[in-house]
Amino acid sequence: MVVDRPWYTTLWGLLAIFLTAFGLLGLGLKLAWQKRMLILERENNKKLRAEALENALRHKTRQITSHTLHLIQKNEALKALQIAVYEFKRSVGGRI
Repeated sequence: MVVDRPWYTTLWGLLAIFLTAFGLLGLGLKLAWQKRMLILERENNKKLRAEALENALRHKTRQITSHTLHLIQKNEALKALQIAVYEFKRSVGGRI
């Protein structure tokens, strides 16, 4: 009785093992690359979100500054009007 050698020691078996190992190595490298790209994308998204928040904050700050200056101007105009009315009343002797 002749015993054949195991399948994994044949040329086809070794080729199958080599191709499987090479395929698994390629798959592992691909997964590592995808993971790295995902990490870089997340970091980039964080930076973009931080920039967007900073821009929004700057915009809101400019808006608040503009509104504040506008209110100050209105207040000054109202004070001037109040003084003018007071002086007018005083000049006519309070007859109004």
